[in-house]
Amino acid sequence: MAKRENIIPAERPTENTIPLKLSDLDVKGREIAGLEPKIEKFSRLTAKDFTLRQKLEEISSDLDLESAFIFVNPLSGTEERLVEAPHWRTISTKAHAEYTMPNGRTKHYYTFNTKGCGYLKPSLKGGNTIDKYDDWHRTNEYGAEGAYGLAQMSGTFIDDEDVELVDKTKWLTENGLRTELYWGVAELKNIYYKGKLVSIKKLKEKGIIPNEYDYVPAMGVRLLKTNTRIAEITETDDVARAVALFKDAFKTFNQENTDEDLGYAELIFGDQKSEETFFKTFFERMGKNLAVLQNLGIIGWGLHSANVTMAAEIVDIGDCNVWTHYQKVENGDDYIQKHSGVRRGSLKDARDIAYGLKNLIQTGNDLGMKISYKEVLVDKFMDALENNLNEEMLRTQEYKKEEIISAIRKILKATIINGKKLPALKHGHKISDWGLGL
Repeated sequence: MAKRENIIPAERPTENTIPLKLSDLDVKGREIAGLEPKIEKFSRLTAKDFTLRQKLEEISSDLDLESAFIFVNPLSGTEERLVEAPHWRTISTKAHAEYTMPNGRTKHYYTFNTKGCGYLKPSLKGGNTIDKYDDWHRTNEYGAEGAYGLAQMSGTFIDDEDVELVDKTKWLTENGLRTELYWGVAELKNIYYKGKLVSIKKLKEKGIIPNEYDYVPAMGVRLLKTNTRIAEITETDDVARAVALFKDAFKTFNQENTDEDLGYAELIFGDQKSEETFFKTFFERMGKNLAVLQNLGIIGWGLHSANVTMAAEIVDIGDCNVWTHYQKVENGDDYIQKHSGVRRGSLKDARDIAYGLKNLIQTGNDLGMKISYKEVLVDKFMDALENNLNEEMLRTQEYKKEEIISAIRKILKATIINGKKLPALKHGHKISDWGLGL
């Protein structure tokens, strides 16, 4: 374990310090294309370095939760992980975990993903690791202060109550959403800075991270079937890498099929029937996901291709809120105003999902994969949506099943079948700009 020493003051350069700013690495987009995965060193945090705030006790695994609390440490790290774009503050460990739900069904996971493990973009871009930077300050797109690579302790919303992330992802999983399942969340007390273990308190005092009382760095460990996102395949220029990621997605599919006794034949990349099954099942799973979100009244507002895994899991769910939350916030109508009976935020979610699926089809076609007709895939999605919409749950929200089905079918038909471009709402466009009569 590293010796706890006094921090190197940010204002006193060392031989490892160069006048760089992390903000210089920021560019528009997710920079997946052209950035090759690289091995980086990490160090394991111990019980003295964090306070475990939440833990899902029902998880059984071949690894301990605490072993996943690691932080990037290029100078003196003892463990290696593969850093991949666009995962700029999360790192994955391959392991097996199980969660048995109240209905008796067991969910299986094959990836432990540590979120808040330090800023990893420097490892892939610019030729400098995080150890070359003194100042970690970051202001996000909403004007909130933070630090590159660090997560924060915060609650999330279910109805009108403040609910912890572990409980929220458990609730969503038990209601049928394919999503991340948080195993544990911890408040950080010490992390690695320039190769040394340093307290959060001193990092604040030296101005390396925001010195605000309510800024509380945290780390979360979430369970996933895979952390590979649709965007990693659709936005890479490397054909070999795209093929490798598809093959890994098939492997994950087969693992889940065996462990959860789903009844599919084994998928083989390059086999036409296998490829058709993969795409049809992916569309079905995403249709059910969108139905579950409607049943629960959840608005995602960020269900784009970087937030959907290649196992059809929706991730970064902590920022998703129940629609009643937006009745109490400024500009809430931007999320909940109804068009043809469906909330604006839900229409955006459908549009974002549709674009991710459209891009996945295109990439599959580019790789010469056997894919069903687009009309067949859209029907698979819509059948799953319709079969999983719960009219009783919708009725409590003054929602009508037929209006949801009609609106979402228009969006999928326009984007996936007809190739119509629907302008992004986050850039100021209106639903009427889509020209779908919604």
